[in-house]
Amino acid sequence: MNSAGTLPKLLYTDSYREQKMIPSKSPYQKLKKIMSPQQFNYHFNISIKNQYVFVEVSKAACTTLKSNLSKLEIKDEKLPDHFESVVKRPHRPINESVFVKPYQLGQDNFDRIIRNKDFLKFAFVRDPYSRALSAYLDKFARGKELNVMRNLRKELAEIRQISVEDEEGLLTDVSFSEFCQALALKKESFPKNLFAFDQHWRPQAAHLCCSIIKYDFIGKIENFEEDIAYVLSKIFPTNITRDIVIEENSPHKTSSSQRVGDYYTTQERHIIEAIYAEDFELFDYPKI
Repeated sequence: MNSAGTLPKLLYTDSYREQKMIPSKSPYQKLKKIMSPQQFNYHFNISIKNQYVFVEVSKAACTTLKSNLSKLEIKDEKLPDHFESVVKRPHRPINESVFVKPYQLGQDNFDRIIRNKDFLKFAFVRDPYSRALSAYLDKFARGKELNVMRNLRKELAEIRQISVEDEEGLLTDVSFSEFCQALALKKESFPKNLFAFDQHWRPQAAHLCCSIIKYDFIGKIENFEEDIAYVLSKIFPTNITRDIVIEENSPHKTSSSQRVGDYYTTQERHIIEAIYAEDFELFDYPKI
């Protein structure tokens, strides 16, 4: 996608064929077959009042997007004070979300919304190089979030030639090169089940299930101001849109877009290009 309002090509490459071959005609049933209940209900954010479906992508400004959309969702409503914390920290359990979730709708209602042209279906994506680096810097180099890092435990055990039970040895001082090699091994082990990847480094094309969900718009983080303005113009009347100020909410910001040259060698570049080949092609990102 090169500009606001344009759509990605729907390429039925391996992961799309896998999704398309699921027999059920129901989007709800198709999504349930390839996503865990937690993933399905966490990443789909539905507004009945404002008629949109936002599917979030981790490491693609999802905190900023959810925070601001949450604020707009409850605008002018008199609600308990704790809703302010939901807006500021939107990555909360699904039962605390201000959005409607698939489990609350059930199959028939969810399918009607997904097929309803009056509901805007949208998402935001990010350059695969900077997104992969951001995931590494946030979860391995800086954050050391063990529950997330464990997604690559078996792969790192193979790379480091140590026991998978030696968690300290596996997850200490992981280099970006090792991280990329672990992603490559994960892809080899699960070539057609990319939901085996943690959401922070799962290929975006697979995550968004473009063969199941017909998106009206997919924005780019690199064109954020223009693309979010377009989305808001489709959701809200002009007199409201012009007064909306999008506030950045990026507790996990790593500035990876400015650090790509510091971390990527030819080896890492080739690995990322292979793993995220569909992201580069579907969302029209250039290779370096």
